[in-house]
Amino acid sequence: MSLNLIAFILSVIGLKAAFNMRTATGEPHLYSLHSWIGFLTVLFFAGQFAYGFIVYLLPGVPLWLRSASMPIHRACGKAIFLMSLVAIATGLMTKASMVLPNYSELSAEAYVVNFIALFLVVFSGIALYLVNAPEYKRVPLSSD
Repeated sequence: MSLNLIAFILSVIGLKAAFNMRTATGEPHLYSLHSWIGFLTVLFFAGQFAYGFIVYLLPGVPLWLRSASMPIHRACGKAIFLMSLVAIATGLMTKASMVLPNYSELSAEAYVVNFIALFLVVFSGIALYLVNAPEYKRVPLSSD
């Protein structure tokens, strides 16, 4: 929960910085697919965070609600993870198309962008495998 709180705070700071930069330069807000996906990802993450806090950390929530919510909570977490990956990928492509004059010529900068995108694909594949593999699932304790 602490790591999620830190991630949420940092994402809000990032959004604030992006909006401040756009305001300072006179550019429109939320004009690209990257910005829409990123903004929705932060909103969904905030909702998931609040729901998880209420259902799983507040005392007095019935056990049946916690157990019934878990599959939905997991599925939403995976969806938010995938949305963040799409936001990163679209951000890379948006920035590359703006900064690199001829992206198709594969300059050194284009190789860096492609390497980051390739790393993103490998990372996401490993992360999703680990989340879905039964041998890595938490074994319920007797106190659960």
